[in-house]
Amino acid sequence: MELGVVHAAPPPAPFSLAKALPDVSHSVLHIFRTKRLKMGVKVKYIYNEGYQFSYFTRGEPGSQPSVLMLHGFSLNKDMWLNTIEVFSKDFHLVCLDLPGHGGTTRLLGESYTAVAQAKRVHQFVQCAGLNHKPFHLVGMSMGGMVAGVYAALYPAHISSLALFCPAGKYIKGDNLFSKATKGRRKSNGWKERSNLKLRRNFLTARTVNQWNGLPLEVVLASSLEILRKRLEEICPE
Repeated sequence: MELGVVHAAPPPAPFSLAKALPDVSHSVLHIFRTKRLKMGVKVKYIYNEGYQFSYFTRGEPGSQPSVLMLHGFSLNKDMWLNTIEVFSKDFHLVCLDLPGHGGTTRLLGESYTAVAQAKRVHQFVQCAGLNHKPFHLVGMSMGGMVAGVYAALYPAHISSLALFCPAGKYIKGDNLFSKATKGRRKSNGWKERSNLKLRRNFLTARTVNQWNGLPLEVVLASSLEILRKRLEEICPE
């Protein structure tokens, strides 16, 4: 495989966030840029076989394994900015935009199954030089599914695998988890279920705020606007 070309300066973006979300784009981009500066990451690009891979790095390869991190669906590499804050700066971190997300290309007519995405991640791994020794692979949600498939396809490249809420196939019928929680689920009355739902919504909002690296008011803006319009229909002034 022909090695890609690494560029530190960003090329013209094919997709304009400012045009898509004019009301929040400037503040969101400012938040990310400020956070990137604070975390000391460098945004880079690799071009290979028609793909533009966008990623950021912190630190340099050393004696310990590098860490490659894959984001969830509809997110991008910036979702890891709050997470890497707790990492030692001795680690060599690489956070990649998966194809079709962020600044990484999506080519029309190509397959984007988990296997196909895992193979593109390997394409990036080879171009970025991460294949010289095993590395730690981290994935969340969709990125967790891709990371799991990658580890199955290329086990020799993996030093360790960490999956957070990975996506995957739903297994019908009883399984170990459903059997272990069956008694607790049966004992939950309506009051307990209601309390659990409220807690879930609260924790979801906190989790979204943390993973996206966005202010909560930005994350919930569209939902709050829909709620406002619905209330106006029910209770017009």
